[in-house]
Amino acid sequence: MKNTKLFRILLSLYLIIFTLTHYFEIEKTRIINEVSYSVGCLFLLVLILLEFIKQIKSDHILNFKKDTMFFVNLGVSLFYIGTLPFFAFDGFAVENMKILWANYWTLFLILNYVLYSIFIIAFIWTKPNT
Repeated sequence: MKNTKLFRILLSLYLIIFTLTHYFEIEKTRIINEVSYSVGCLFLLVLILLEFIKQIKSDHILNFKKDTMFFVNLGVSLFYIGTLPFFAFDGFAVENMKILWANYWTLFLILNYVLYSIFIIAFIWTKPNT
């Protein structure tokens, strides 16, 4: 996006939240660490959504197979949407629902493979002609 003001605002907010959560970190409560991940994930998803909207409104959507950023945004959004519950409720799931946590761990690994597979596809398909 051409406007970096939103990016800088969200980055500043995330750094403030990250610093505060690590400053007030208490050994027995893990939820504070999960707050910074969740907020950062939501900020990233907002930026990715705005990038998708920008691509849809322009003529670039017609040639999405040649657009590296389309595939990068797709992979990152799938990964972070899928893993947000895993990391947001990590402490709760580990302590109370071990089977659910194991299933989320499997989902996390699968989404990792999907993310990097989409990156590989993007870099192969969008390879410039030399």
